[in-house]
Amino acid sequence: DKGKGKLVKDNEKGKEAEHHHMKDNGKGKVHDIQNRVGSVEVGLAREIKAKHVDDHDDDDLDTFDLENRIKKLKEDFGRLLKAKKAKESKKAKKAMEAKKERG
Repeated sequence: DKGKGKLVKDNEKGKEAEHHHMKDNGKGKVHDIQNRVGSVEVGLAREIKAKHVDDHDDDDLDTFDLENRIKKLKEDFGRLLKAKKAKESKKAKKAMEAKKERG
């Protein structure tokens, strides 16, 4: 308890006695807190690594999905373009027939 009295005496700004009590046992509490922080850091590192692996797998799936979507869009665009050309051709053919009938 030598340290306790000295701390209270040195600290005349009115700090709580609890603060000094914690200072006396600080090494044990600090060690306990460091262990807990270390444990959390290890757990966090594992979670980040696991998430990174999952994200990498997801990226591969996303890339595959995007490639399929692009392929489908190109096919749809090709179909629409063909349909548009056919419609324009039909329209032009009707216009030619109408001209023949008039003329």
